[in-house]
Amino acid sequence: MQPTNSGVTVVGRATVSTASDRVRLHLAVEQQAESGADALSRSAEAARTLRSTLRDAGIDDRLVQTVGMSVDARWGDQQQVVGYVARQRFCAVTDNIEQAGELLERLGRAVGDALRIDNVEVYANDPSQAQLQAQNDAFADAAAQAEQLARQAGRSLGAVRSITTLDASGGPEIYGRSLMAAGKADAFAPGQVSIDARLQVTWDWAD
Repeated sequence: MQPTNSGVTVVGRATVSTASDRVRLHLAVEQQAESGADALSRSAEAARTLRSTLRDAGIDDRLVQTVGMSVDARWGDQQQVVGYVARQRFCAVTDNIEQAGELLERLGRAVGDALRIDNVEVYANDPSQAQLQAQNDAFADAAAQAEQLARQAGRSLGAVRSITTLDASGGPEIYGRSLMAAGKADAFAPGQVSIDARLQVTWDWAD
């Protein structure tokens, strides 16, 4: 809070929670073989199984994206190549958040030991209303601070001169949580998403 001869500048803060309604799965399949070609072929087969399982679970192909592919040598103790490992990475989004844990189980059964779960993100697909509420609450917080400062200074607040949105380390946080695979369906807890807002507001003095 900073009163000046020409007015007062304060920073208002607010946090609003909203329900999570989307899950983004960061998945991968990984296979090893003596040759790079065989490792790649095996990983491709595992990838087909993964995509088929996602499709059977109701996830549209348009919501599944290949985000990476690699084939690397495996090195033994004597710094000699002992085989190769192939990895394909995918990102899939589902709005069936209640069944996300069950989906992970289905993938585990179908793909087997080739499945890798790199991360699971729970988020709000449309946080705009919560963002607006957070900004309104942040402005109200700024106004309360400014009014308190004005009383302490024996002054009256005039018009708002400027409003600046700050990235509250900041700014609205759309992905409120990040968690690893949850196993059993009833162990998957989506929770809520926290939306943060910070506004720097400057008022002129009225007198």
